[in-house]
Amino acid sequence: MTESTPITSRDTVWDAVLFHLAYTDSTGFKRSDLDLPDNVSTNTEKRTLQSMRALGWLKKESEQAHTWQPSDRLLFLAAGLRAQGE
Repeated sequence: MTESTPITSRDTVWDAVLFHLAYTDSTGFKRSDLDLPDNVSTNTEKRTLQSMRALGWLKKESEQAHTWQPSDRLLFLAAGLRAQGE
């Protein structure tokens, strides 16, 4: 990205989720696990996670569950990227 490209709070949440899943041994995470700056509101964080779920990138066991997990779609993408790197 160039310096003139604005980074939105939603972009920051996407980045934090992908970074967390890629660089930890975790198979899931809670919102509190994400390393987000203070300027990202809780509402933005929740809406972004819900959007990632609606788009098929994340899943939850139930509506009440607090743990988010990578979806099969995201795991398939990650496996393909790993295979390309080999």
